[in-house]
Amino acid sequence: MEQTNRTDFHLVDIIIPLNSIIDSIQPYREKYTNSGSCGLTPHITVVHPFAKSITDYQSRIESLKKLCSDISPFSISFSSISRFKDNGVLFLKPANEEEITKIIKKVYNGFPDINPYNGRFTLDQIKPHCTIAISDSGKTLNEVEENLFSLKPDPISIEEEVSEFWCVVKASEQYYLYEKIKLGSEGNP
Repeated sequence: MEQTNRTDFHLVDIIIPLNSIIDSIQPYREKYTNSGSCGLTPHITVVHPFAKSITDYQSRIESLKKLCSDISPFSISFSSISRFKDNGVLFLKPANEEEITKIIKKVYNGFPDINPYNGRFTLDQIKPHCTIAISDSGKTLNEVEENLFSLKPDPISIEEEVSEFWCVVKASEQYYLYEKIKLGSEGNP
């Protein structure tokens, strides 16, 4: 994912990058998700939206760094490929979903003025996941799921060590890495 120092962005999200599954998942994300086709790497969203302008971002970033210094690095592995019942989203479900949910809630609680997903969901409705594909076609999602199980190594067998969150920005319909935020007391001043 390309890094930028652009300041003309209109969206900042905080994500957990999933670098170990880029090769297996990103081709599907590019084809079947808007964010993937705009260059966003496989990830689990921590905060969406974190900021909507450079001024908004600059007013929050030091608080985020302090908050992240209190979050220890952790591992993510996946337990299954699943779907949300009410829409056509195929995703990887983390095996340690409760741990990741607690981390996400901790970050949101540090910014009580941020409504998750612009108010589309409450904090209790957020389910950590890595979106693979979005489609109204059950057949398409079935085909993607079958293809994923044929990959070696399959994405469920991979474990990811997480030592940082990424601040990603969207500008000109493209996502860019803006800043990496280290987790744990060693990472941020």
